[in-house]
Amino acid sequence: MISIVIPAYNEQDQITSTILSVGTVLRSAGLEPFEIVVVDDGSSDATGAQVEKAGARLVTHVHNLGYGRSLKDGMRLPKYDMVRHHGRRRNLSLSEIPALVTQYRRGFDMVVGARTGEHYANPSSRAPMRQVLKWLVEFTAVRSIPDINSGLRVFSRRTIMPYFNHLCARSASRRPPPSPT
Repeated sequence: MISIVIPAYNEQDQITSTILSVGTVLRSAGLEPFEIVVVDDGSSDATGAQVEKAGARLVTHVHNLGYGRSLKDGMRLPKYDMVRHHGRRRNLSLSEIPALVTQYRRGFDMVVGARTGEHYANPSSRAPMRQVLKWLVEFTAVRSIPDINSGLRVFSRRTIMPYFNHLCARSASRRPPPSPT
C-alpha cells in the first residue's frame, strides 16, 4: 500500500532505528502492506549492511551522488503507488505519516505538510530568495502554500513519474563531517 524511500549517507549508527521506527508507525496506523527502500548514497561505513540486517530493501550508489539523486533513484523502484520519502529530519516527520496518508486518500495526487515552530529553521540569509520562490510557486499554483520546501510529502508515484526528467537530480552532496584536528 505504501513505499517509504529513505536516502542515507554514512548512517550506520541511526539507520536501523530509523527503519524500525518507520515500520512501527506504519503498522500502528494500519498502513500495511508497506516496503522501506533505503538508498545508500556511497557510504564509507556499514550503512548498507545495517539496512539489509534490518530487512529493508537496499539500493546502493557506488559513490556519493547527493540527496536529490538518491531521492530520484529511490522513487523509481517502489512497488506501491503511494510513496513517502523520508528525509533529513527523520524523527520530526514520522508521526505525520498517518495524517498525510489520510489526506492523500481523499483523492489528491500529492499531500504536503508544513513545518512549523522550532522544527522549521529558516536562516535569515535565505529569506529573500525563499520569498521570491514562494511568490513564484504560489503564483503558478494559484493558491497559498505555507511551506513550499517541505519534505513532509505523500504522493502518487504514477502521477509524478512523467515529470522526472524535468526534475533536478542534484543537490548539495552530503559530505562526511570534517576530521577532528
